[in-house]
Amino acid sequence: MICDAAGAATDDGEDSAWSGDQDLQAPGGHDGSAEFARPRGGPPGVTSLRGLKSFRVNGVTYHRAGISISRLVLTTRADRDLGVVLDYHVALVSARQQILADSSDASFEGAFCARLAAVLEEHGFSARGMGLKFNVTLRHGWINRAISTPAVTDLAAVLETWRRMRDILWSETARPKAHNQYIYYARGPEAVRAEWRRVRDIYVASWRSAGRTEDEIETWLGAQEQAAWSLTEKRLERWNQSRLQREEHLQRALARGERRREAREAQRLAHEDRLARHAAGRERAALRLE
Repeated sequence: MICDAAGAATDDGEDSAWSGDQDLQAPGGHDGSAEFARPRGGPPGVTSLRGLKSFRVNGVTYHRAGISISRLVLTTRADRDLGVVLDYHVALVSARQQILADSSDASFEGAFCARLAAVLEEHGFSARGMGLKFNVTLRHGWINRAISTPAVTDLAAVLETWRRMRDILWSETARPKAHNQYIYYARGPEAVRAEWRRVRDIYVASWRSAGRTEDEIETWLGAQEQAAWSLTEKRLERWNQSRLQREEHLQRALARGERRREAREAQRLAHEDRLARHAAGRERAALRLE
């Protein structure tokens, strides 16, 4: 069973770097539909097909297939034969279609493990033979960029990380939380900051289990937070201005409501006064008739 496979070796070679642009093994939007980057143009032999990535090592072109399923990324081993990698990609796309179809009636994790193994077997492949590695990608508004956990062969560990991230950031049924310029409108700054701290702890633990030192990870994350701080300040300022405007609007609405209540009360008193005068007039008229 794929989900029972052991091992937590990180990806090696061209895509193994933890920091910098290569940290984004599958950058994607807030909806989680991440895909591999599609370079425009490039040297001969380098493909630009969606879901495929090409790179050169010592003048030799290698290809690698990858897909993302609900923010869980699968990547294959690199191969110089584009035909082999295209076959890998066909199998992965078929697996994604069946996993997403099955997960509507069952848990995502159960559908992922069951359907991935079955589809690969149908195509004559295995996770080990394809060199499959797994990681989780996410984007959080506090640092305003996408990040990913290390690519490893231990699917059970990656699914555990995915589950913990899902409980914080995503839901299988609810709409994903906003992580763009509206992040503080949906949730206050304190809630967003607390959410990021929880995500940060899981992210650090995933890289630490892959052999990175905590100081190295903290230094890199600190740099990302610092780089995003100017934008974070602008968003906080806009949120604060918006909150002040809402409070001012509420105060004006309350004042208008109070004026309307006073006007209605004045109308009621005037009406009662008119009724009293009319009643007094009728009494005087009755006395004159007597």
